[in-house]
Formats: sequence, structure tokens, C-alpha cells
Amino acid sequence: MLLIQLLILQSNMQQVRSYKMEYTYEIITAKNASTLKRTDTNGEVTWIPINEANSDYQRYLNPEAEQSTPNLPA
Repeated sequence: MLLIQLLILQSNMQQVRSYKMEYTYEIITAKNASTLKRTDTNGEVTWIPINEANSDYQRYLNPEAEQSTPNLPA
């Protein structure tokens, strides 16, 4: 019984790891300052400072590192 539970747990963990989140990016500028608005497929919004030291901003600049491509508005 324990072995079956472990196999199910392992299977569920593999499914979670294979999930790929898609993002849409938009640069918002107000009062001479810009920030990056990232929206995921669930509609959740994250605000990312445009700062070279920020890891989320680095992922935006280099999407191949995450194996995803940002969807920029036209």
C-alpha cells in the first residue's frame, strides 16, 4: 500500500514539474519611471522593477533561459 502511494505521489510531482506557465509582459511608464507588468494565464499580475539585479527582470530579458518566450503587446 505504501509503495502505491509513493508511486502516485511521484507521478503527481512529475506532472507539476512539467507545467509551463505562459506570461504576457507590458512596460508601464508613469512620472518618468517604468516598471514591468507580468500577467500569467490565470490573470495573476506581478509587478517587476526594471532593474538589472532583479532575477525576474533577467528572465524577461533572457526568456530562452526559462525555455519560454515573452508575449509582448503589439
